[in-house]
Amino acid sequence: MRLSAISRLPLTILLLSWGASALLGACGSGPDDAGLDDECTSNAECGASAECSGGKCVAITTCSSTTGCAAGQECTDGVCRTPCTDDSACAGSGLICDTSAGVCMPASNPTGTGGGSGTGGTGTGTGGTGTGGTTGGEPTTSLIDDLEDGDVRIADVGSRVGYWYTYNENAARPRVTTAALVQDGGSTVLHATGSHQGGVAADAAYGGLGVDLNNPDPSQQGPLSASREPYDASDWDGFTFRIKSSSTKSIRFEIVTTQIATQAEGGNCTSGTCFDAFGMDVLLSAEWTTVKVPFTEVVQEGWGDTKSFDPSSILGVAFEDLSTGSWDFHVDDLAFYLEAETETPSEPGDPGNPEGGDPTCSGSWGEEPNGSITWYTFDQGTAAIGDVNCSYGIAQNPDRVNHIATQGGTYFGAINTTDYATAAACGACVEVSRPAQNKKVVVTVVDQCPVATNPKCVKGHIDLSKAAFLQLGTESEGYI
Repeated sequence: MRLSAISRLPLTILLLSWGASALLGACGSGPDDAGLDDECTSNAECGASAECSGGKCVAITTCSSTTGCAAGQECTDGVCRTPCTDDSACAGSGLICDTSAGVCMPASNPTGTGGGSGTGGTGTGTGGTGTGGTTGGEPTTSLIDDLEDGDVRIADVGSRVGYWYTYNENAARPRVTTAALVQDGGSTVLHATGSHQGGVAADAAYGGLGVDLNNPDPSQQGPLSASREPYDASDWDGFTFRIKSSSTKSIRFEIVTTQIATQAEGGNCTSGTCFDAFGMDVLLSAEWTTVKVPFTEVVQEGWGDTKSFDPSSILGVAFEDLSTGSWDFHVDDLAFYLEAETETPSEPGDPGNPEGGDPTCSGSWGEEPNGSITWYTFDQGTAAIGDVNCSYGIAQNPDRVNHIATQGGTYFGAINTTDYATAAACGACVEVSRPAQNKKVVVTVVDQCPVATNPKCVKGHIDLSKAAFLQLGTESEGYI
């Protein structure tokens, strides 16, 4: 039996890279954009306090000597630069590592095309990508809000208008929730915090940060608003945004459409099981992560009426926490995107991830060449519905853990206390293999196994969900 950690580079939800930067604002006024647009093809379009990097204006600090730069930076050619050996040192800055110079420098910029061309419709703008066009094989984006204007109203584009808001499961007696504009790495971002109603069960907990896409009334935004109208996003392939958190493990990115909302919410759902929104679970990192949510991959949670996703009927989106604890995360650069080229996933057939592409994992763990397993189900515990130690909500029949990607949340494990390492292994993907039988399964670590009731729960051991256990062909053996 071999247990081994799996790479954290996911394709399933298309996390582009850990600590990646995209669509950064913090742009100065230039001759073409008058401070209203952060797209650029040259430094001249970004003003004196910014430079053009990868088609976006990025804030800089000019200098005459290193004494005028922040700690850890050095003055290079009149600009404060961060020393680096690879791109990781430049994450969040909108720059890349120039290894020959040893400092973070601008990325190459697109050549102006008068607005661009491609499959996304007519391009507009003064050069670069343009709205709705493609240049150089890169995805085209249409910015919803980069927050650089310092308010909570999204950018007005056509019929698109809306405001950011917070919410949770008890509108009549809500807990304190906040969303504040803060500065982070030279960009303005939203910092969302909140908690859930006291005593609420894990399968009834929800709350977070949302924004409507076609609702001009700032006093009537969100779940209880009848003033919002559908927005047609059928010309786009999905949403993209940047997100990070040093404490919250995961959120669900939800897309609210008229199909799942009631008439009181601007929708047309009339059954008793409305509100089962479309979405995708997103595991969070302490570093900024760029996430892409393709329309083709969003699904309902599964507890309400089954509907078909229609991108032409989007009322709004939300970054939702579904645990019973509190949430604390940062969001920036929400946009639509249109792929210029089709992504090529890995081959299908991996147990735990039959659709192909790598599973979405976080956390860290080592390797155990001679591990052992047992299986368990949630009804062995004291509560039918609740949380596991890693703060992921759970459900029964079948046993499922919210916010994990392996086999729709049914392939998971509780690792021994030593390897659990005070929750450091939470969210890590672990491959459990039986080489002699040519069988393997990939699970997500969601808990630590109970030492007091399981004498086998020692270093190198993992308890598996029954669904994952059966994948290894071990039912008749009980454990191996």
